[in-house]
Amino acid sequence: MSRLDKALMKQIDPIALSLFALSFGRHSSAASCREAAVAIAGEVPSQLSRFDPQALSNLVNGFSKWPDAAGCREAAVAIAGEVPSQLLRFDPQALANLVNGFSKWPDAVGCREAAVAIAGRVPSQLLRFDPQALANLANGFSKWPEEAFTGQATVAIAREVRRRGDQLSHFTQQALANLVNGFSKWPEDEDICHSAAVIAGEVGRRALSDFTPQQMAHLINGFSKWPDDPACHRAVVDIARGLGRGGQRFGAFTTPEFNMIANALGRGITRGEDAGEIIETALLKDRLHQLAHHLHYDNDRLEQSDVLTIATIFKALAKARLFEDLGSLAS
Repeated sequence: MSRLDKALMKQIDPIALSLFALSFGRHSSAASCREAAVAIAGEVPSQLSRFDPQALSNLVNGFSKWPDAAGCREAAVAIAGEVPSQLLRFDPQALANLVNGFSKWPDAVGCREAAVAIAGRVPSQLLRFDPQALANLANGFSKWPEEAFTGQATVAIAREVRRRGDQLSHFTQQALANLVNGFSKWPEDEDICHSAAVIAGEVGRRALSDFTPQQMAHLINGFSKWPDDPACHRAVVDIARGLGRGGQRFGAFTTPEFNMIANALGRGITRGEDAGEIIETALLKDRLHQLAHHLHYDNDRLEQSDVLTIATIFKALAKARLFEDLGSLAS
C-alpha cells in the first residue's frame, strides 16, 4: 500500500486514506512511506471537504513526520485553514494531535493561526484532556511563545498538571519531558514554575535509566530555566549525575541534545557558584568537562555542527572557566 496513484486514492474511503498517512508516518525513515505520504498530501488540498475532523487530525499527524517535504507542508497549511471554523467538531485528542502536528511548521502562518485558535479553546476544556494530550498541547504551543493565547493556554495546562499532582505517576516519561520542554518557553510565569517543580519531584521518584537520551536532554534543559527553584535545580543535578553512564553515555546523544545539555550545565554551574554550593557545582563542572572530552575525540560531530551549537557549547565552557577544554575544542 505504500505505492498509491491518484485514481486509487480517489476510490479509498477518506478515513482509510488518513489512516494510511498516519501509518506511513510511523515508518518515516522508509523512502517508500515518505513517497506515499507525499502523494496523499498532494491530493488533500483539493479534497478537503471529503475528510471529517478525525481524518484531518490523522493526516496532519502523519504528514508532520516529514516537515521538510513541501507537499506535506502545503497539505498541513490547507488543513490548518479549515480548523478555526470547525473547532467544535474536533474531540480533545484530535485537537492535541493537530497542535502537535502544526508545531512542525511554526513559521507557516496558517499553522500558527490554527494553533492559536485551538489555544483559545483549551482552558475551558482541560478536564477532557488525558496526560498525553496535555503534554502534546504544551509542547506544541511552545513553538509560538510570543502569542498571547498559546501562553494563556499553557499557563492553564500548568495549573491543571499541578492540580493532578497526585496522578503524575500515570504520566509517561515522554509526557513529562514534553511538558517540561513546553513549559520552559515561559520561565518567568509563577504557575508554570510551580508545575515544573511538581514534575521535578516526580522525575526524582523514577529511575533515570527509564528515560531516553532525548527525554533526558529536554528535562535537564527545561529544569535549568528555573535555577532558583530548589526542586528544579535538584533535578538538574540528579540528571547530570547520570550523564556519561549506563544508557546515558555521551555517544547516545545527538548534537542538538549536546547543545541543550551544555547550556543546562552552564546555567547550573553559574547558579551553584552564586549560591556557594561547592560539591554540586563541582559535579556539574565534571560532567561538562566529560562532555567536552567526548567531543574532543568525536571531532567529526563538532565539525558538522552549526555555528550556534558550537557557540553555545563554548559559552558554557567559558562560564564554567574550563579554559583547557575550551582550548582543546577550539584547536
